[in-house]
Amino acid sequence: WPLARGTLMAFQDYNVRGFTEWVGLENFAMVLFSPDFWHSMGVSLKYTMLYMCFGFVAPIILALLLSEVPRGKILFRTIYYLPSVLSGVVVMFLWKGFYGPHGMINQLINKLVSFSNGVFGTTFSAVAENWLSNPDTALLACLLPTIWAGMGPGCLIYLAALKTVPDDIYEAAEIDGAGILGKVRHIALPSIRMLVIINFIG
Repeated sequence: WPLARGTLMAFQDYNVRGFTEWVGLENFAMVLFSPDFWHSMGVSLKYTMLYMCFGFVAPIILALLLSEVPRGKILFRTIYYLPSVLSGVVVMFLWKGFYGPHGMINQLINKLVSFSNGVFGTTFSAVAENWLSNPDTALLACLLPTIWAGMGPGCLIYLAALKTVPDDIYEAAEIDGAGILGKVRHIALPSIRMLVIINFIG
């Protein structure tokens, strides 16, 4: 029933007070010929491609790195999982503070600028960029907190899958002279291939 009502509303100039009028395909025409709609669609596709390039791959790389850490695995897992425990509002205000004119990112850049000016005699000026207000950096600035918050849980899923690979296979590969990259390429990645495909489709 909600689906049927929503379908009807798509062909109406809907008003909650009851003054609804049929407009036919006018709503669809208004969207399809709107430059704002196509701009939003382009930004959404760009965001999706950036997330797939960085956000999807980051947990896999992190899981592979953690599986090769000889000591402190539990500590690192806890550290990387902590962002997912934080409230979304806390993450938002935290990163908003990072991106401000006097935030951590600008402070780090200004330390490098001061170092370069002092050591190499350059004349770079201090940075006071508001990264969220700059159209060139706003999309990436919105993407980074999402990647940071979602990397830990995804990493744990891949780590659990990597734990199912028998140690005998890794030992046999080491005897045959395989290095870390060889073990990752020929053992680790093929063993979690189906999980990667499922997550990719999801």
